[in-house]
Amino acid sequence: MTYSLTDAIASSITLVQNNQVPFIRGGIGIGKTSRVKKEIAEGWKRHTNAKDVRVIYFPCGVVERGDITIYALKDGELVPFVTNALPKLEEGVAYVILFDDYTKSDNSIDAPVASLVLERTLFGTDYKLNDNCCIVFTGNPLKSRAGDRELPSSLLNRIVTIDVEIKKDDFTSWKQWAFQNGVHPTVIAYLNNFWATRFVQDKDETGASATPRSFASVGKIFDQLTNQTFLPIVSGLIGRGTAVELQAFSKLVSDLPDFQSIFDNPKTATPLTKVESLYLTIQAFVTRINTNDEIESAIIYLKETCSSNEFATSFVRDLLLARPDLVECQAISRFKTENASFKV
Repeated sequence: MTYSLTDAIASSITLVQNNQVPFIRGGIGIGKTSRVKKEIAEGWKRHTNAKDVRVIYFPCGVVERGDITIYALKDGELVPFVTNALPKLEEGVAYVILFDDYTKSDNSIDAPVASLVLERTLFGTDYKLNDNCCIVFTGNPLKSRAGDRELPSSLLNRIVTIDVEIKKDDFTSWKQWAFQNGVHPTVIAYLNNFWATRFVQDKDETGASATPRSFASVGKIFDQLTNQTFLPIVSGLIGRGTAVELQAFSKLVSDLPDFQSIFDNPKTATPLTKVESLYLTIQAFVTRINTNDEIESAIIYLKETCSSNEFATSFVRDLLLARPDLVECQAISRFKTENASFKV
């Protein structure tokens, strides 16, 4: 069974707070690493009451045993020493040791990692993890076909595996991040319609795959793309089939209404009937709106002129993801009162 990444992160916070080691296993580019670094780190800091938190990051696809321990001659014998990759533990600091992409690692690192997980020491040295250290693993399932391997039984018997795939609450979290990090609204609008299928497809023949990470890359350069460069660049990021579809979707921008006429009189503005155009209009509203009156006009236009309370709800939800400071404005408060089941 698979779970959302959001549920996996919440479960992992509970696990580390109870001296357990989570292993978050899911597809490539869905946000595992970034959310561990942010959300689990924040949760661990709160739990330990530390003044600071540091993530010790091991990219296991390239890390070797010598990156964790080195061996040197001492009195004619090889003796293990701790490297700078492991933290010198400080008082008042919480540490998250992240073994990222462990399923891509070489088995040469299994012994020192197992020592840290099972004994919380580095075998052969006096290095010991204190109570302010937690350990988290991430990796990909074998079906990802990206050179992954199963974890050794010595580790699997001591960690908690949580299998994840992108679900709706994960898309909502990604969208909130996207609004705040310059991802183009056309890309967000496209995914509002297609996310359920576009975030789970396999790689194409070039190796490109449509993932939250690759869509974010497209969204950050979207304004720089031309008719000539769109397909070569975007195909290389999200796959040719998806790139062609996104290009066709983006051309609907020319069908969008005059936004000033909507703000001036939403009930007489030209209504939209195409679902794709409505998605684009929602994102355009999100990026253009600055006042309570404009929010009110956008809601009236979508709900009454376009006869879609569903898209009015989607607009309010996306606006609050992008602009949480507007949650108490009069138009939003009225909408929430009229729609008791509404939630972001």
